[in-house]
Formats: sequence, structure tokens, C-alpha cells
Amino acid sequence: MTDLTKLPSWADDDNIFAVVETPRGSSCKLDFDPKLGVFALAKPLMAGLTYPYDWGFIPSTKAEDGDPLDVLILHDAQTYPGVVLRCRPVGILEVEQKSKGKKGTKRPRVCGA
Repeated sequence: MTDLTKLPSWADDDNIFAVVETPRGSSCKLDFDPKLGVFALAKPLMAGLTYPYDWGFIPSTKAEDGDPLDVLILHDAQTYPGVVLRCRPVGILEVEQKSKGKKGTKRPRVCGA
């Protein structure tokens, strides 16, 4: 399988590429594992919860935690893990998250546009 994390970030002057990891309606979080070339189960959601929108990443980017930048994708089509979409960015959120007692900030940085 192609390493989806190494696709170009930009589709053209106005649009980015976004790789869907967890599609809308899923009751579990999936993550792309570039070493294995597969989408792996990260964790199930609590009973009755589902993702309301597609969630994925912007290829060829890297946040401070080393992962590609996350992307929330708003659109009407049904997708599945691995679909690459051309998207128009409408905003950026800088998110502080806690993991194992450590605080970290996800700041955007494009590596290979």
C-alpha cells in the first residue's frame, strides 16, 4: 500500500489533500500505520457514540507530536478509510491535549508542500 502520509499536502493553490482515517458514522477511531500500510483500530468509542464527520490527516505535514496534522472534513459524500479528498481549508485550530499526564500543543507545520 502507498504511504499515504507522504502524498503532497497541496492539491493546487487553493485546496489541500486530506486522507480519511475515520469516516462519519464510525463507532471506532482508526489510525493509519505507515509502517504496516494499514488502518488499525486505535480505540472504540463509548457505546452509542459515532463520529459525526470524517476525520483524518493532511499528508506531508507534521505537528509537534510527530503525527501528521489532523483534519475534520465537512462534506456530504459517504467515504471510507483511505479515501483522499481535495478540500478547501476554512480554518485552523491550535489544540492543547493531555496524554499520560503530559501537556502538548498541536501546531501546524507543512513539511513537503
